[in-house]
Amino acid sequence: MLNTDRFWMFAVLLLVSSFSVVYVAGCGGSGTGTTQQLVGPAAISDESTGGTEGFFFLPPLAPEPQSADPFDPSLTSNLKVEVFLLDENNEPTGDPVAVFTDTSESNASETIRCCTTDEHYIVNFHTNTYDLVDGATCRIFVRRKSDNAEYGYADAQVFANMKHAKSLVDDTTFALKDGRTLPVKFRIEEGAEPTLGKILVYTMNEDDAYGDTAAVLRSAGYQVTQECRGSSRYITSSLLAGYDQIWFITYDDGHNWFLSESELDAIESAWNSGAGLFIAADDHDYHYQDHANDICEHLNLGLNFSGKISRPNTVYVSSPDFDISHPIWNGVSSISAGTQGEGKINVSDSDVSVIGKQGGTNMFAVGSYGGGRGRVVFDAGYYRLIAFAAGDEQYLRNVAAWLE
Repeated sequence: MLNTDRFWMFAVLLLVSSFSVVYVAGCGGSGTGTTQQLVGPAAISDESTGGTEGFFFLPPLAPEPQSADPFDPSLTSNLKVEVFLLDENNEPTGDPVAVFTDTSESNASETIRCCTTDEHYIVNFHTNTYDLVDGATCRIFVRRKSDNAEYGYADAQVFANMKHAKSLVDDTTFALKDGRTLPVKFRIEEGAEPTLGKILVYTMNEDDAYGDTAAVLRSAGYQVTQECRGSSRYITSSLLAGYDQIWFITYDDGHNWFLSESELDAIESAWNSGAGLFIAADDHDYHYQDHANDICEHLNLGLNFSGKISRPNTVYVSSPDFDISHPIWNGVSSISAGTQGEGKINVSDSDVSVIGKQGGTNMFAVGSYGGGRGRVVFDAGYYRLIAFAAGDEQYLRNVAAWLE
């Protein structure tokens, strides 16, 4: 919830100065001619509005906070600022308009920098660099780069002229003139922990058989819910609502359950809205692959699962069979597999990349489809979701971080 006292006090101060703020970026930023107007309290998630403790947006997006804990200047290399456009439901849509890190491939003022003197981080968002539609609302996220955990966000609406802005914006909009530069400044204090996303682990089974997988994800900081077909939890849009990732494990165990068209539509809708998908299939017995293939076909993901292949209990993660440069394999030297049989992945689309194989057959693949749709990870077995030998737990944490 917004801290209205804080923001209305800030808005009154701006009204006294005719809604105009002229701000010099500092710490080597360009900041020249940078003018913003705040028509009302900006839509912001930080400590002052009930968000991440120890994280604050600073002027011009927000007033100076009453901070008490020491500033943490050590985070520059592990920060990421992403700018998304919002749709008619005020939800991020499409791919990011801009992504900034400490090594952004653009002019120097568009890298994230730490200003130790004033105890804040800063990156300049040059609106004239991007093709923004008049009246478009941007949501500016600050994340931890290593796992995409979210510190907070702030909204800004871009206008060709500010007279137009005053007639259209509501009382939760920060208005920014197109062509100007917005210095995005924020303070992170020692001990501040960003928020990781919500994950649904869903199994086509009579019980929640993958509690260990859920426990690993919880220990990594994710909010995890388990659901299964056996408890009559059919997939609906309301069931999937609010989850950042959906882990679908197709362990049927001979019940002959199938996914209905409405269930597949619900999965597609969640994916189109940005939810990441993890799809694990195993071999062709007991409809394991049928469920996964129904999802892949309905969403046109560009692959299918087939076969029953005996693999060694332990598969070593090394090139050339594994793309060890992919972040899913960070810190993973080996992974469990199934001597009783796993499936294989057959790729038919350039959006999909194989990142692991054994004995000439594909075990792991990933898909990035753009258009605001979530990423997808495909796994041709489920032993590493229950065996937890070798690097299984690190693999699961890496998958979640890549899908986040």
